[in-house]
Amino acid sequence: MPTTTIASLPYDVWARIVSFIPKDIVRKLYAVNQVLFHIAMEERYKSAYIHDVKIPLIRDWIHRLSAPCRASKIRDLHLRPSPLGHHISKVSQKNLQSLMGKIKHTPADSLVRKLLEPFTWPVTTSGERREAILSLLQIVTGLSEVKTLRVELSGPHSLESFRMTTPLINIAWKACSSVLRTVYFDFPLDVMKCVLPSNLHLPNLEEFSVRFSIKYRTTDSEEVIITNLLPFVNNHHLTLQKLTLFTRGRCHLAPFFRQLSRMPRLTSFSLTQGYISTLQTDTSGLHRFLTVHAGTLTSLKLVFQALGKPYVKDPLVGEWFEQPCLEVALPYLRTLEFRLWRFPSSFSTLLGTYLKQYNHSLTSLIIHNLQPLTYQDLKNIVIGFGVSGVLRCLEVDVSTVPCKIFDLLSINLPGLHALNLTTDGFVTTEDVPFYPDMTMDLYFNCWLHEFRNEMRPLSYPAWDLRHLTLRFNNQSAYRRRFCLTAILKTLPGVQTLNGMPRRSFF
Repeated sequence: MPTTTIASLPYDVWARIVSFIPKDIVRKLYAVNQVLFHIAMEERYKSAYIHDVKIPLIRDWIHRLSAPCRASKIRDLHLRPSPLGHHISKVSQKNLQSLMGKIKHTPADSLVRKLLEPFTWPVTTSGERREAILSLLQIVTGLSEVKTLRVELSGPHSLESFRMTTPLINIAWKACSSVLRTVYFDFPLDVMKCVLPSNLHLPNLEEFSVRFSIKYRTTDSEEVIITNLLPFVNNHHLTLQKLTLFTRGRCHLAPFFRQLSRMPRLTSFSLTQGYISTLQTDTSGLHRFLTVHAGTLTSLKLVFQALGKPYVKDPLVGEWFEQPCLEVALPYLRTLEFRLWRFPSSFSTLLGTYLKQYNHSLTSLIIHNLQPLTYQDLKNIVIGFGVSGVLRCLEVDVSTVPCKIFDLLSINLPGLHALNLTTDGFVTTEDVPFYPDMTMDLYFNCWLHEFRNEMRPLSYPAWDLRHLTLRFNNQSAYRRRFCLTAILKTLPGVQTLNGMPRRSFF
């Protein structure tokens, strides 16, 4: 193909081509042509991290973003601002108001460079620190193309320092509010009011993820959730497509769910919450929420973590899976992730009954309990599950499995395309005894001989499985490789194993 024809390829075609190239190589393609220069620059500067000016990497980011051409490339902004709190608090209101008035304007390159150049890092005097913070705030005013904003509480820094960074967070909101599509929060509810202005509206917000906890027992978590978090979500109920809530503490979420407005475009919902017992944890709000959005949800993640030690049990614990929130019909659900953490192992036995309602609709199923399933639990789940052949991806933890697990899966899940299996190991039909004077290497060699004998006659050429990820919890990498090679020989259709091409194992 002539060079002129290649050079005239549309931008979208070049973008498609480089999507197959590793990111670290894409960043070096800026000298090839003008199109690849822009793609390389977008990859180099798509993410910005604002944390602590004492950290060399952050100082480097300030210098990088001082150039407007670089600042305009930022699409993902990470704010972990607590270390800056005391410095920001010393910036005068007059300076802050001046910066707020310049929002939406590209920061003047000469001004920012003038502020930065006189300093030799790390800055030591209070005047230098104040000017450095001003330059940082000036840069943030120009990040008007940011589509993803992440606000996190970093390390051991106090909540009071985080509160002092409110001006920085407000500047970020105002600078990129018109184009923001994704927002991630990860900080205690104690400072939620500092982050969410009461009238904040992001016209293009599609994804909202919040991970929260409570720092002080005096904080009324329910009051903060209802007065700050709820209005923010409801302000964006017409545009939200994905909602994620994560808390492992004891938070009463039922009132929040009951007051949420319907989200007509919501397709993905993820919930991680602490659970005490059916008598003390109210899931009626979750039931209402799932019922209201049953017509749009295609992806659902539910993670329940038992709180307290030992486990809190009540008369209804045997009927745990009969809670109304777990019986809502979700006809369009295609991806389900379900996890139980610190629950009694007996709950895994009942999991198969709960999952039967999705036998003919799910294309992806993920089960990761803190206590892995038994092989019998897995058998109860998959028998009859893949009759329709729609399940394409399965990710599961199983304690130990026999070699015949591939018989079980190939027969019951003939359309399975990707399998991610984590296990304690394979058990053979003939038990391999371990004697006191036996070394681990000798024991493994005996076991491997038996394992290969059982795997050798097995073959699944007609199975649709193409991608296998197999992890062992308690075997060395050297020993695992012998198992993987034997397994691959029985699965001629598998193209990748643990993300590597098949040929890498022979």
